[in-house]
Amino acid sequence: SHRSMAFATVGDTVNVTSRLQTLTRDLNATIVASTELIQAVEREAAERALLGGLTGRGPQVLRGRDTPIEIWAG
Repeated sequence: SHRSMAFATVGDTVNVTSRLQTLTRDLNATIVASTELIQAVEREAAERALLGGLTGRGPQVLRGRDTPIEIWAG
């Protein structure tokens, strides 16, 4: 097609992901993940090595959220 298409993603998951990415700078980390992601990996019996090097960093308040979320960083 000669038409251009654009896509946008919106919603809480996208917002949280963006805030976690911002935390990589604040925590001097390569990656930041939520406890929800850690639990999903464990629940799916995925290779635990995927989470290698991540350590719990405790609850963090993310902009736009009322309650802190537990994060892991590596």
